[in-house]
Amino acid sequence: MAIVKTVAIILVVCVIAAAGVVSAVIMMPSAPPTSTPTTTPTTTVPTTATTVTTPTTTAPTVTTTPTTATTTATVTETTSETTTSPTTTPTTVATTVTTTTTPPTTSPTTTETTTTTTTAEVSRLIYGFGFKEGAWADYTIKSGVRSVGNKTEIITEVWTVKMVSYTIQQKIYRGIEIERKAEEEPEMRGFILWGEAGDLIQGIQADPAGLICTRMMVTPLPQYVPATKETIGEKYEVEERFDFIGKDRFKTESGKEVEVLKFVSAGYVKNETIIDEVWISPQVPFYYVYLTEYAKSGPVAYEVILIDFDVKGGEPYFTQEAIENCLQRMP
Repeated sequence: MAIVKTVAIILVVCVIAAAGVVSAVIMMPSAPPTSTPTTTPTTTVPTTATTVTTPTTTAPTVTTTPTTATTTATVTETTSETTTSPTTTPTTVATTVTTTTTPPTTSPTTTETTTTTTTAEVSRLIYGFGFKEGAWADYTIKSGVRSVGNKTEIITEVWTVKMVSYTIQQKIYRGIEIERKAEEEPEMRGFILWGEAGDLIQGIQADPAGLICTRMMVTPLPQYVPATKETIGEKYEVEERFDFIGKDRFKTESGKEVEVLKFVSAGYVKNETIIDEVWISPQVPFYYVYLTEYAKSGPVAYEVILIDFDVKGGEPYFTQEAIENCLQRMP
């Protein structure tokens, strides 16, 4: 019996690790999702009679077109002012910084230029609708290439992520169920649940062994899969390394349109500039609408695009009885 349990644990590590290995492969650029530009008002940062500021700056131009999603949330915007004594030379001078980002494209090549200032920024803390059992989102994920005969093709997967809740051994667990579909590869299902006391249950469907469970995070999901404990909360904080570059509108393949906040980060690896770009919306489950990482010279590491979502209707694949039986078989 001990040998069977050890084999089961080895299976879950192998299967989960297989879901993440593709992130390290580099693929060729693909066209970014199309967003619909709209007329945007210009907001001027207020000043006082005692403020000495050179030169005068304005807050970033933002889009305020009303959204059509069924669920609304708020995004906090903060501003600050610099005030100095009339007889003292100001120690802070507001400057305008122009950031140009070029998402990976095919033809034609487009360049988006967004002006930001040091005196007004969108808050990194974004408020969504929190955990809603049955909420779900579908993503297309492109991450690397593979050889097919004499050709190479981009590896494309479709991930479905759901918010699920169970009462297991008289304790409430909330979390995420994941389903991955990829061409010429077996379907993968799993879940990660968090208890109210902070404990964790992770499970994976591994045929022919069936459902295997652990009470620890054996292998995290790939970094580009927007399914973490933070993404099912009522608020989400964007990492400090990202700079806000503007607001926009995004329409999914299914025709649903939401407002997005765009953030970008630049890093350097072996004399190569690496760009990370994320589009966040408080109107969708798991917050993420689009994210990508690519080299400025062209090659793309991964690209994730939201294709559909809803705040209800996501039925769990795993039953409470199956999870409880799985836990009883744990070593």
